[in-house]
Amino acid sequence: MRLATGEEALIARVIAPDGRVGYGFSLRLDATEARHMAEWAAGVRAERPAYESQLDHAWERAYLSDEEIEWRIEAAFAKIQWIGGNMGKMVEYKRPDGKSVNGYLAEPQSGSKAPGMVVIQEWWGLESQIKGVADKFAKAGYRALVPDLYRGKVALEANEAKHLMDGLNFGDAAGQDIRGAVQYLKKDSPKVGVTGFCMGGALTVLSAVNVPEMDAGVIWYGYPPLQYVDASKIKAPLLGHWATQDHAFPITGVDELEKKLREAKVKFEFHRYNAKHAFANEMADTKKLDMLKYDAKAAETAWQRTTDFLAKNLK
Repeated sequence: MRLATGEEALIARVIAPDGRVGYGFSLRLDATEARHMAEWAAGVRAERPAYESQLDHAWERAYLSDEEIEWRIEAAFAKIQWIGGNMGKMVEYKRPDGKSVNGYLAEPQSGSKAPGMVVIQEWWGLESQIKGVADKFAKAGYRALVPDLYRGKVALEANEAKHLMDGLNFGDAAGQDIRGAVQYLKKDSPKVGVTGFCMGGALTVLSAVNVPEMDAGVIWYGYPPLQYVDASKIKAPLLGHWATQDHAFPITGVDELEKKLREAKVKFEFHRYNAKHAFANEMADTKKLDMLKYDAKAAETAWQRTTDFLAKNLK
């Protein structure tokens, strides 16, 4: 947004799992700086971000004095049209072992008897983009639930995401968090599928092995170490979307996974796209990582194949 003095400011908004809203700013137009401040204000980030004054603006003076920021001193702030407002809500559900997990639930207009989809996050966490994916499934007629695998933590940068992912017990996530989410949706939905992206794609494969209640799976550019994939236990049909230029999950591993599934007579359909990792994530380019690249055409084709597959197997 443009300040009254003519300079520009970058504004971030973060909505915490408990609904608390936090705002942040950067007069250097640094998205990470603004987002970290917003996360701190929303209670998502524990450590107060450091800040160095640029323009001696009132917002800067308030932040540096640890005072409440008066956002309305800039008329343009009230005119911001926030993108990506999510349509769902946070819910709590039980894992098979009785422990509680939070998740983001988006419901379709058709109501609670609609088929369900468990949507598994990328390594960034339960942030607005993956909530938007759940919203998209809801608009397509599915009850979509995103388990909060990181228990409220969200990463902005790759090193943060790697730290959170490395601390995740994948077996527990698939066999407990994700299975509990499937069971939660199945209380009302006759059929429930699982889908996931990147890290979530790997967890979708593991869920096909460890979640017997799962009726279909859609994998987006992610697979686990193949020694953990007992294909003989997979009963649900699978759809896979893979990137041929993926450095995080090389296509040679997809070939090996495909061989295992074929030998176990699993019903599956894999598609390869001339694209980079995270090609279906519309926010991929903002991460400024060479390994990531959004590809709108590939994303559209993959989404159409997904909806056709799910209509056939869940509806």
